[in-house]
Amino acid sequence: MRHFLRLIACFWNISVKSFLTYRTTAALTLFFGILIFSAEVVTGLVIFSVQETIASYRLYDYLLLISIADLIGNFYYLFFVAAHYMLGEAIILGDLDHTLTKPVNSLFYYSIQRMDVVQLLTIGIELIWVVYLYSHYDAIQVMGVLGLIIGITLGIICLYCMNQMAVNVSFWFDKASILMETSEYAYDDLGKRPLKIYPKWLIVVLRYIIPFGLISNGMWHMPIEGLSLRPLLMLGAWDILGLTVVWFMWKQGLKRYVSAN
Repeated sequence: MRHFLRLIACFWNISVKSFLTYRTTAALTLFFGILIFSAEVVTGLVIFSVQETIASYRLYDYLLLISIADLIGNFYYLFFVAAHYMLGEAIILGDLDHTLTKPVNSLFYYSIQRMDVVQLLTIGIELIWVVYLYSHYDAIQVMGVLGLIIGITLGIICLYCMNQMAVNVSFWFDKASILMETSEYAYDDLGKRPLKIYPKWLIVVLRYIIPFGLISNGMWHMPIEGLSLRPLLMLGAWDILGLTVVWFMWKQGLKRYVSAN
C-alpha cells in the first residue's frame, strides 16, 4: 500500500509541475469548462421560464441533475482523462516497455500517470454551486448525503471503466481513441438529461447497459429524499463487472502488444 501511495504522490507532483508550466493552457481550460457549464445552466433557466416542470423535474431538480453529472465528469477528468490519452498513444507507439519490466501493476501505473490538476478549481466552484442548490430544499438527509458521495465515487469508477475499455481497444485497432471521445460525448449529451424524456429502449440502455443515465438520475435526489440503495447497488455491480472486463482486456491486450524496440 505504501508503494502505491508513493507512486500516486510522485505522479501528483509531476502533474502539478506540468500545470504550473502550462498555466495559460490551464487557465483557458478552466475558462471554457466554466463557460460550457454556465451555458447548460442558462439553457435550463430559459427552458423552465417557459414551463414549470419537465418530466416531473422542477428548475432546481434539473440544475442539480446536470451539476452532479458534470461534477462526476470533472472528477474523472481530474484523475484519469490525461492518463488515458497518454496511454492510448503509448500503446500505438509501442512505448510501454519501461513499465512492463518493473515490479508494479502496469494498469494501475498507466491509469494514474498524469492528472488534470486544473479540474480541482472547476470542482471547487461546482461544489459551492451544488451546496447552493441544495440550500433551496427544506431538509437535507445526512444518510442521503452519504449515499450521494458513494454514488459520485461509483460514477467516477464507471466512467473510468468505460474509457479504459475504449483505450484497451488500442491494442487491436489504431484508431480506437475515437471510442473514448464518443464515450465522453455520449455522457455529456445523454447522461445530463432526465431519463424520462427518452424512449423506453434508450432508458434501458442508459440504466443497465451503458449506465450514464443511472449515474446522474439515480444520485442527485438522495440528500433530499433519503438514501436509496437500489441505484447504488446497481451501479456498484456494474463497476465490479466493468473493472473485471478492463483487467481481462488489459491482460489480453498485452499479449498482442508490439514494442517499438
